[in-house]
Amino acid sequence: LTMSEYADNPPAAIFLTQPLDERLPEIIKYAISRGIILFSPFQGDVEKGVLGGVHISDRVLPHINASTMKSAGINIKQFFMRVSVIYGQ
Repeated sequence: LTMSEYADNPPAAIFLTQPLDERLPEIIKYAISRGIILFSPFQGDVEKGVLGGVHISDRVLPHINASTMKSAGINIKQFFMRVSVIYGQ
């Protein structure tokens, strides 16, 4: 996993399409340091530091890591936050 090609022009968001396992901390650190929204659909990734994911119960809801969001300097509209499951508050 290298992000060097994005050094001068980082993306606004990264959507993980496969589990990264041991490489996940590296991409989390990259996203936080550059204010990039990192989204993962994989269970447990939000708790590991990914900014956003999905919470599935009787409904499918956004799952937000509040600590990561704050560290990355990202603000999300209040409506979205109200309907989200927040981790780390």
